[in-house]
Amino acid sequence: MVAALLLAVTVAFVPPRLVSGEPPGLPAPNVVAGGEVLVEVTVDTSGAVSRAVLLRNTPPYGQMVLDAVSKWRFTPAKAPDKDGRAQTVESAVLVAAVYRPPTVDNGPTVGTAPLDTRPPSSATPYPVIMEPPPHPIQAFSPGVALLEVSIDEAGITRAVRTVTALPLLEAAARDAVAAWPFRGASFRGQPVPSMAYVIVGFPQPTIGSTAKK
Repeated sequence: MVAALLLAVTVAFVPPRLVSGEPPGLPAPNVVAGGEVLVEVTVDTSGAVSRAVLLRNTPPYGQMVLDAVSKWRFTPAKAPDKDGRAQTVESAVLVAAVYRPPTVDNGPTVGTAPLDTRPPSSATPYPVIMEPPPHPIQAFSPGVALLEVSIDEAGITRAVRTVTALPLLEAAARDAVAAWPFRGASFRGQPVPSMAYVIVGFPQPTIGSTAKK
């Protein structure tokens, strides 16, 4: 009885965590607008992606993100069972993507505005603001950064880890994403720590601006 009580106290929810997977690349050069994408990804008890629901879309980025995350693999979530022992459970993570326009500033650009296609569930954290980073002035090569964001029960970002990024783009991506405010996640009606995976796309910046006049 004492051992069971100790397990109930010490075993906590552990969200899924990415083991392998590549972020989507950059769009074709004729795409001159940036974009935002939000995807709620369900991870089954084997660590595979069993479902990916598009919450926010900006063509063509939404399909690019869906195609990439469908191949990702995770360590599955763990939660205490009725006896307080850790068990593998189906759970969810958020994948967010913000692609900069091919300019050096964050001004408005031509193209389709992001569209919210479905309301988020409570199973994943949700960003209140998705401010893109400025393009680092010393970085001349395009690239995509993938970051892992650890979020506590209250929605506060506790850590941002780089999964992959070009060195000259990494700091800009990390600084921007670390400042995003989140709404926290829940599991079985209780607030829990969660993970978000953020894709930041930096296309090759062009001379001049594609902003609307």
